[in-house]
Amino acid sequence: MKASHAIPIDSRWIDLASAIRERPGVRTVYVIGAPDRGKSVLCRYLAGALSRESPAAYVDCDPGQSSIGPPGTIGMQGLGPAGVPAGRPLLYFIGSTSPRGHTLACMSGVKRLAGKADALGYKIIIIDSSGFVLSRAAQEFQYHLIDLLEPDVLAAIQRGNELEALLGNFAVHPGITIHRIPVSPAVAVRTQRQRRRHRQSLFRAYFRDAFAQDLDISGMGMHGMTPAAAGPLSYRSLLTAMCDPENLAVVLGITVSFHPEKERLSLFAPSFHHHDAASIQFGSLYLDLNEYSERTS
Repeated sequence: MKASHAIPIDSRWIDLASAIRERPGVRTVYVIGAPDRGKSVLCRYLAGALSRESPAAYVDCDPGQSSIGPPGTIGMQGLGPAGVPAGRPLLYFIGSTSPRGHTLACMSGVKRLAGKADALGYKIIIIDSSGFVLSRAAQEFQYHLIDLLEPDVLAAIQRGNELEALLGNFAVHPGITIHRIPVSPAVAVRTQRQRRRHRQSLFRAYFRDAFAQDLDISGMGMHGMTPAAAGPLSYRSLLTAMCDPENLAVVLGITVSFHPEKERLSLFAPSFHHHDAASIQFGSLYLDLNEYSERTS
């Protein structure tokens, strides 16, 4: 987990951590909020506080501003005492920097990563929502994701009553306890330009030691956001993932060339063990190989 901007610990965060400890059987905590609400910092506080007593896992649902993997992915990181990362992170490829247009992949990915955390024996799973929450489409997406996850605790960070229409759907749910937390005045607001630059720097760091690799893809599965013009040139510069047999990302790459009739893929990617990959997943995001600037077509 990458470091966050420092925000003073709020007494209501301490109260939330205490309430989670005191409620028997709490396994899953879903923290929801729009961008620039401080939810990721709250998640880190909870991770540090709760992992002192029980093995905890952190699931980051934001494919645009991920703190676990590169942009275009969501991730799960196991935590040792005091929130220190333990073990390798698991990544699920979305192929975009927003859930918009990829809601099914995001729901599937969050559920899979939470399930992996549970299977690996983590007692508390802290899930940090994406910032896709305020529009009608976003609230419908969040409704179905919460309904799918059935978290024990739903912690909502909001300005005013901006999430109340969504929270009302779970107000009397027998298995979900809702905690409402106001936004800290110390939270810094980032512009869209700042967010794009941050993603660009994350892509640049991820691909720092990448190189073009010619891959034999015979026998591999293939899925994802196939370009509308499905000729070989339409795949050039497309963000792509090589996935393992469980459909978790092994490595991300930028497609240099794709020749399905020859069963060959040239991928600009960090070094990885080719035999670990069982399938190819194409995203919907194109990246410039020099500047790592983004485009969607």
